[in-house]
Amino acid sequence: MNISAWFTALDLRKKLELVITSTLVLALMITTGLYTVYDIQVQKRSQLERTESIADVFAKRSSAAVTFMDEARANETLESLSIISNIRFACLFSFIIDEPLGSVQFEDGKFECLTSREQDPFINDVKGGQLVYRPIMVNNQIMGSLTLYTHNRELNDRITQILLSIFVSGMLACILAFILTTRLQFKIIEPIVDLSRTANRFSRERDWSLRAHKTTDDELGTLVDSFNNMLGRLEEDQKLLEELAYYDSLTSLPNRRKFKETLAKSFVHSRQTGTPIGLIFVDLDNFKHINDTLGHDVGDEFLKTIGKRLKSTVGELGEVARLGGDEFTVTLDGYNSVDQIEQLAKDLLVSMGAKYDLEGVEYHPSASLGIATGNALTDTFYSLMKKADIAVYVSKNEGKNTYHFYTEEKDKSLREDHQH
Repeated sequence: MNISAWFTALDLRKKLELVITSTLVLALMITTGLYTVYDIQVQKRSQLERTESIADVFAKRSSAAVTFMDEARANETLESLSIISNIRFACLFSFIIDEPLGSVQFEDGKFECLTSREQDPFINDVKGGQLVYRPIMVNNQIMGSLTLYTHNRELNDRITQILLSIFVSGMLACILAFILTTRLQFKIIEPIVDLSRTANRFSRERDWSLRAHKTTDDELGTLVDSFNNMLGRLEEDQKLLEELAYYDSLTSLPNRRKFKETLAKSFVHSRQTGTPIGLIFVDLDNFKHINDTLGHDVGDEFLKTIGKRLKSTVGELGEVARLGGDEFTVTLDGYNSVDQIEQLAKDLLVSMGAKYDLEGVEYHPSASLGIATGNALTDTFYSLMKKADIAVYVSKNEGKNTYHFYTEEKDKSLREDHQH
């Protein structure tokens, strides 16, 4: 499997755990590796120095035995090397008789007593240890040589102990790193996780009031602030779009689209609860004359005033909307009685009819109201609108500045009039 793809697929928590643990382990391995190499070199140098010192001492102690060819003393001297733990084989060679004067072997193996007349001491690495050569000098003449074979078991044991310690400390470091990462990652990652949760929730619910929680003042805190500011700007833009889509730009009342949605919700509520629905169509009287004679700017200000009067009068009883031009509606999602609707219609006529300064002329506006009532069981969205529209037509025909409830008799009478 591709390591990069595998790492990319991990969640943020696991990535952080892996990075921190890996970094700690790598740092530990590098540190302990360097320390191990250094320690091995130090121990090896120390062992060599000790071996050379031993060789020098025993070479001097053996000079008398070699000079006088005393085999007993030579073997006695070599036997004393048994207290030195890393000596495998020792040999004294006499150049006077040209043969070994004595030798001692402390472990199995094949060892050779050097016969070289080399006057310079040396030490060479051999399999499993070192070969040490020391000339035995008497009055600046070489009389013999001391050959020592040593082993590296102590050094190897120390290396093994160090590697074992590294392994154990590495495992403990991994466990500690994991525990610390698990405990500390909450502080590091939680703001990002919360930010992700908020973004996902916003994507699902489109709740513009959602905000991410800021828990730190570092770069993550700045990121949270930026995210929340972005949501705030988006919320403002969304509200502006909703106003453009659902509200009339002139009167700030709900527009035709919003009215249809409100009436549709009223039918859903009526279907669920059986509550009645009331609908009032408001058609201003003589508005075209105001527009034609005084201009559209005056007409617009007049419509704004009418919208405010309607909204103030209806209050919490229903929702006022402007369909367009001089047409307004009042949607009543549930009402106590027909008398309540009739009283509201009277109040609407009174509030709209209040004095209005029309370019210096006192004017009392009026409107024709058409009222339709029903419910989801007996009416449909469009049939209720049609009934209210017919009722407005009746009010217009009967002198304006009045209201009428829709009745089947009036509907039938109008159809007959149209046929004639």
